[in-house]
Amino acid sequence: MEPPSLRWISTNRTDGLEVLQPEDDAATVLWGSDWRMPTRAEFKELISNCTADFAAVENGMAGVRLTSTVEGYEDASIFLPADGYAQDANLVDYGTMCDYWTATTVNFMAQFAFAGEFWLSGDYAGRDGIVTATYRYLGKLVRPVTAK
Repeated sequence: MEPPSLRWISTNRTDGLEVLQPEDDAATVLWGSDWRMPTRAEFKELISNCTADFAAVENGMAGVRLTSTVEGYEDASIFLPADGYAQDANLVDYGTMCDYWTATTVNFMAQFAFAGEFWLSGDYAGRDGIVTATYRYLGKLVRPVTAK
């Protein structure tokens, strides 16, 4: 039997959906029906409506702290650890990259979905975060959201 990651990338089948169904959403499956992964649009909105502190450290872990610029919410912030991502059995860019899945897939290329990224070092360090299409077999972090 081949590893699951090879099954993901060996198919080009698509169901035409652009957002994960609850049974495919890691946040919903692990935390319950009140939770889900943010969409690509929501992650872009987060980037657009926050200032980023790329020198943030919390509990000894480097990351980026995003602080709201929306009137009335200027005290709200979120810390995203720079845990990198997993590829095969390797941890990549640990301590230098914040890499988080969104619930938005690339509907015409089943092996891709969108992820939000922030870089703490390297060529992209200190730039605004980006949301980019990436291979679904990679192990990225999930930051759940809820309406409550």
